[in-house]
Amino acid sequence: MVDFDQSLNTLWAQLFSRFAPTERFVPKFVKQTRATRTVDVRLETQLPNGTTSGAPGAMLSYGNTNSAALSLFMAVHLSAPTRLPWLIFDDPVQSMDDIHIANFAAIVRQLAFTHGRQVVIAIHEPELFEYLSLELAPSRPDQTLVKIVLERGAGATQVAVDRVEHHREQQLAGSEHGTQSDPR
Repeated sequence: MVDFDQSLNTLWAQLFSRFAPTERFVPKFVKQTRATRTVDVRLETQLPNGTTSGAPGAMLSYGNTNSAALSLFMAVHLSAPTRLPWLIFDDPVQSMDDIHIANFAAIVRQLAFTHGRQVVIAIHEPELFEYLSLELAPSRPDQTLVKIVLERGAGATQVAVDRVEHHREQQLAGSEHGTQSDPR
Protein backbone atom coordinates (compact mmCIF):
# COMPACT_ATOMS: atom_id res chain seq x y z
CA MET A 1 0.00 0.00 0.00
CA VAL A 2 1.20 3.48 -0.81
CA ASP A 3 2.10 5.58 2.23
CA PHE A 4 0.64 9.06 2.09
CA ASP A 5 3.92 10.60 3.11
CA GLN A 6 6.11 13.48 2.08
CA SER A 7 7.32 11.75 -1.10
CA LEU A 8 3.74 11.37 -2.39
CA ASN A 9 2.96 14.97 -1.46
CA THR A 10 6.10 16.12 -3.29
CA LEU A 11 5.25 14.16 -6.45
CA TRP A 12 1.62 15.33 -6.28
CA ALA A 13 2.76 18.95 -5.96
CA GLN A 14 5.12 18.58 -8.94
CA LEU A 15 2.42 17.12 -11.16
CA PHE A 16 -0.23 19.60 -10.03
CA SER A 17 2.16 22.50 -10.68
CA ARG A 18 2.57 21.27 -14.25
CA PHE A 19 -1.20 21.31 -14.73
CA ALA A 20 -1.68 24.71 -13.11
CA PRO A 21 1.68 26.52 -13.02
CA THR A 22 0.18 29.83 -11.88
CA GLU A 23 -1.92 28.38 -9.05
CA ARG A 24 -0.56 29.55 -5.68
CA PHE A 25 -2.49 27.03 -3.57
CA VAL A 26 -0.99 23.53 -3.87
CA PRO A 27 -2.99 20.57 -2.46
CA LYS A 28 -1.42 18.09 -0.07
CA PHE A 29 -2.27 15.39 2.44
CA VAL A 30 -2.18 16.30 6.10
CA LYS A 31 0.16 13.93 7.87
CA GLN A 32 -1.62 11.74 10.41
CA THR A 33 -0.05 12.62 13.76
CA ARG A 34 -0.96 9.58 15.82
CA ALA A 35 -1.21 5.89 15.12
CA THR A 36 -4.75 4.55 15.17
CA ARG A 37 -6.61 1.65 13.63
CA THR A 38 -8.36 3.99 11.22
CA VAL A 39 -6.86 6.20 8.59
CA ASP A 40 -7.81 9.84 8.81
CA VAL A 41 -7.31 11.32 5.35
CA ARG A 42 -7.43 15.09 5.31
CA LEU A 43 -6.38 17.48 2.58
CA GLU A 44 -5.24 21.07 2.73
CA THR A 45 -3.55 23.54 0.44
CA GLN A 46 -0.25 25.22 0.98
CA LEU A 47 1.15 28.49 -0.32
CA PRO A 48 4.71 28.66 -1.71
CA ASN A 49 5.93 30.24 1.56
CA GLY A 50 4.67 27.20 3.50
CA THR A 51 1.54 28.83 4.92
CA THR A 52 -1.28 26.30 5.28
CA SER A 53 -4.64 27.21 3.82
CA GLY A 54 -8.04 25.56 3.53
CA ALA A 55 -9.17 22.39 1.80
CA PRO A 56 -8.63 22.18 -1.98
CA GLY A 57 -12.38 22.38 -2.63
CA ALA A 58 -12.50 25.74 -0.87
CA MET A 59 -9.30 27.23 -2.28
CA LEU A 60 -9.13 25.98 -5.88
CA SER A 61 -11.29 26.70 -8.89
CA TYR A 62 -13.44 23.88 -10.27
CA GLY A 63 -10.95 23.22 -13.07
CA ASN A 64 -7.97 23.21 -10.72
CA THR A 65 -9.82 20.91 -8.31
CA ASN A 66 -10.22 18.45 -11.21
CA SER A 67 -6.54 18.93 -12.07
CA ALA A 68 -5.63 18.23 -8.44
CA ALA A 69 -7.58 14.96 -8.54
CA LEU A 70 -6.03 13.93 -11.86
CA SER A 71 -2.51 14.78 -10.70
CA LEU A 72 -3.09 12.81 -7.47
CA PHE A 73 -4.18 9.80 -9.54
CA MET A 74 -0.97 10.06 -11.56
CA ALA A 75 1.19 10.54 -8.45
CA VAL A 76 -0.27 7.44 -6.78
CA HIS A 77 0.29 5.48 -10.00
CA LEU A 78 3.94 6.57 -10.19
CA SER A 79 4.45 5.77 -6.50
CA ALA A 80 3.09 2.22 -6.78
CA PRO A 81 5.09 -0.78 -8.04
CA THR A 82 4.95 -1.08 -11.82
CA ARG A 83 3.51 -4.58 -12.13
CA LEU A 84 0.91 -3.16 -14.51
CA PRO A 85 2.45 -0.06 -16.08
CA TRP A 86 -0.83 1.14 -17.56
CA LEU A 87 -2.74 4.34 -17.05
CA ILE A 88 -6.35 4.43 -18.19
CA PHE A 89 -8.16 7.77 -18.39
CA ASP A 90 -11.85 8.22 -19.18
CA ASP A 91 -12.39 11.70 -20.60
CA PRO A 92 -9.76 13.32 -18.35
CA VAL A 93 -9.87 16.69 -20.09
CA GLN A 94 -13.59 17.22 -19.61
CA SER A 95 -14.11 20.71 -18.17
CA MET A 96 -10.45 21.68 -18.71
CA ASP A 97 -9.46 24.84 -20.52
CA ASP A 98 -6.97 24.83 -23.40
CA ILE A 99 -3.95 25.48 -21.16
CA HIS A 100 -4.78 22.56 -18.84
CA ILE A 101 -5.37 20.28 -21.85
CA ALA A 102 -1.98 21.20 -23.33
CA ASN A 103 -0.33 20.62 -19.93
CA PHE A 104 -2.13 17.26 -19.62
CA ALA A 105 -0.78 16.23 -23.04
CA ALA A 106 2.78 17.15 -22.00
CA ILE A 107 2.49 15.18 -18.75
CA VAL A 108 1.02 12.12 -20.50
CA ARG A 109 3.75 12.29 -23.14
CA GLN A 110 6.37 12.18 -20.39
CA LEU A 111 4.60 9.34 -18.57
CA ALA A 112 4.38 7.30 -21.77
CA PHE A 113 7.74 7.96 -23.34
CA THR A 114 10.02 8.67 -20.36
CA HIS A 115 8.46 6.48 -17.68
CA GLY A 116 7.47 3.66 -20.05
CA ARG A 117 3.76 3.67 -19.23
CA GLN A 118 1.08 2.34 -21.56
CA VAL A 119 -1.53 5.10 -21.64
CA VAL A 120 -5.15 4.63 -22.73
CA ILE A 121 -7.26 7.77 -23.06
CA ALA A 122 -10.98 7.73 -23.86
CA ILE A 123 -12.07 11.04 -25.36
CA HIS A 124 -15.65 11.84 -26.32
CA GLU A 125 -14.99 14.99 -28.37
CA PRO A 126 -13.46 14.43 -31.84
CA GLU A 127 -11.56 17.75 -31.79
CA LEU A 128 -9.85 16.87 -28.49
CA PHE A 129 -9.12 13.37 -29.78
CA GLU A 130 -7.36 14.81 -32.83
CA TYR A 131 -5.47 17.38 -30.73
CA LEU A 132 -4.21 14.75 -28.28
CA SER A 133 -3.33 12.45 -31.19
CA LEU A 134 -1.11 15.19 -32.61
CA GLU A 135 0.46 16.00 -29.25
CA LEU A 136 1.13 12.35 -28.43
CA ALA A 137 2.37 11.34 -31.88
CA PRO A 138 5.61 9.31 -31.83
CA SER A 139 8.80 11.36 -31.96
CA ARG A 140 11.21 8.39 -32.13
CA PRO A 141 11.25 5.13 -34.09
CA ASP A 142 10.67 3.04 -30.94
CA GLN A 143 7.39 4.83 -30.15
CA THR A 144 3.90 4.02 -31.44
CA LEU A 145 0.47 5.58 -31.08
CA VAL A 146 -2.61 3.44 -31.63
CA LYS A 147 -5.78 5.42 -32.32
CA ILE A 148 -9.06 3.56 -31.94
CA VAL A 149 -12.31 5.24 -32.92
CA LEU A 150 -15.64 3.69 -31.93
CA GLU A 151 -18.72 4.98 -33.70
CA ARG A 152 -22.10 3.76 -32.57
CA GLY A 153 -24.89 3.57 -35.06
CA ALA A 154 -28.27 1.88 -35.39
CA GLY A 155 -27.64 -1.40 -33.63
CA ALA A 156 -23.95 -1.62 -34.53
CA THR A 157 -20.61 -0.21 -33.46
CA GLN A 158 -17.98 0.58 -36.08
CA VAL A 159 -14.34 0.23 -35.02
CA ALA A 160 -11.47 1.96 -36.81
CA VAL A 161 -7.89 1.26 -35.71
CA ASP A 162 -5.01 3.42 -36.91
CA ARG A 163 -1.45 2.60 -35.85
CA VAL A 164 0.71 5.72 -36.05
CA GLU A 165 4.43 5.06 -36.45
CA HIS A 166 7.25 7.57 -36.18
CA HIS A 167 7.95 9.47 -39.39
CA ARG A 168 11.04 11.59 -39.81
CA GLU A 169 10.00 15.14 -40.60
CA GLN A 170 11.13 16.67 -43.85
CA GLN A 171 13.37 19.70 -43.48
CA LEU A 172 11.76 22.91 -44.67
CA ALA A 173 13.02 24.23 -48.00
CA GLY A 174 15.60 26.96 -47.59
CA SER A 175 16.48 25.94 -44.04
CA GLU A 176 19.41 23.59 -44.89
CA HIS A 177 21.96 26.32 -44.20
CA GLY A 178 20.10 28.05 -41.40
CA THR A 179 18.77 30.78 -43.69
CA GLN A 180 15.31 31.50 -44.88
CA SER A 181 14.60 32.17 -48.52
CA ASP A 182 12.98 35.45 -49.42
CA PRO A 183 9.36 34.74 -50.50
CA ARG A 184 9.27 37.72 -52.93
